[in-house]
Amino acid sequence: MYIAIDVGGTHTRVAAFASQFPDEGNNAPACTSREFDTTNDFEADIREIFRLCDELAPKEEVEAVGIAVAGRLDPESKRGIVHSSNLHGWHGKDISIHLMRHYTCPHSILNDAQSAGLGEAAYGLRPLEDFWFVIWSSGVGGALVHRIGMPVVRPVSYATELGHQRIADGCKLRCKCGQYDCLEAYVGGKGIASEEHFGVPAEDLDPHSVAWRKIMGWMATGLRNLVTIQPTPLIVFGGAIACNQHEKYQRLDLLHEVLKPHLKIVPAPRFQLATLGEDAGLYGALAAASEYRG
Repeated sequence: MYIAIDVGGTHTRVAAFASQFPDEGNNAPACTSREFDTTNDFEADIREIFRLCDELAPKEEVEAVGIAVAGRLDPESKRGIVHSSNLHGWHGKDISIHLMRHYTCPHSILNDAQSAGLGEAAYGLRPLEDFWFVIWSSGVGGALVHRIGMPVVRPVSYATELGHQRIADGCKLRCKCGQYDCLEAYVGGKGIASEEHFGVPAEDLDPHSVAWRKIMGWMATGLRNLVTIQPTPLIVFGGAIACNQHEKYQRLDLLHEVLKPHLKIVPAPRFQLATLGEDAGLYGALAAASEYRG
C-alpha cells in the first residue's frame, strides 16, 4: 500500500494506492482519496492529513509515502519548504520529521509542479519527449520533465519558479512572495481575485472580456520566456484554471493563438491538458514514493 499526498494552497488531497503499477489496460492505478480545505496552519493541516491517511490505510501496511507541496523545497535538506506564496504557515516546517514520527517506511517530498509533471510522465500522457508541466491554478508553477537513461529511458522532473518571473507591465502589482510584477500576481487565481487586481474569482470573469484578454497576454509572455530559455516541443497544463474551464471556453487554444506570433526564434510548442487532471500531483507523489517511472 502506498500513500500519496498533495498539499495545495486551497485544497489538500490524500490517496491510498494498492499498487504502483498500471492495470491490465495500461491505465493509471486506482486509488481511494480524501480531500479537505487547506487551513495554512501547519499543525492543523498535518493532523488532518495523518487522520485521513490512517482512515485510508493502516500504518503497518504502508510501504512508502510521497508528498507534494505547493512551495520551494529547502535546496539543502529537502525536508520542507522555504517559501510558498500560498502556504505561509508551512514555511520552515520540517515535514520529514513528522512523516518519520508517523510512519516507519521511506518517504519522498516534492514540489507540487515537479510532482504533477512526474505523474503525467509516469502514468498520464507518458510522452516520449521532454516537456514543460505548467500548473495554472490559485498560483502558477512549472517543472521541466526530462527523459534520461539508456537503455531504459525514465523521466526526471525539475521544479522551477515559473510564477515568480517578472512581467514588465508597469502596474506594480505586489506578489505574495514580496516581489513586484510576478506572473503569478497577474494570472494566478488568488491574484486575479485580489482587490488590487480584478477583485473577482477567475471563474466569474466573462471569458470574452478585456480582463481575460489581458490575462492571456500576461500568461503568453511568461510562457514565451519559458520556452525561449528552454525550448520543448510540448507544454502540459494542469491546475483548476487550465483544466476546469478549458472545455467550455477553449482557453488553451486561445492562449496558443496569443503566444504563437511572439515566438520568432524557437517553434511554438504544442499545448495539451494533463490527462490526469488535478490528480497529477497525487500520481507524481506515488511515482516518487514507489520509484515507479513508467
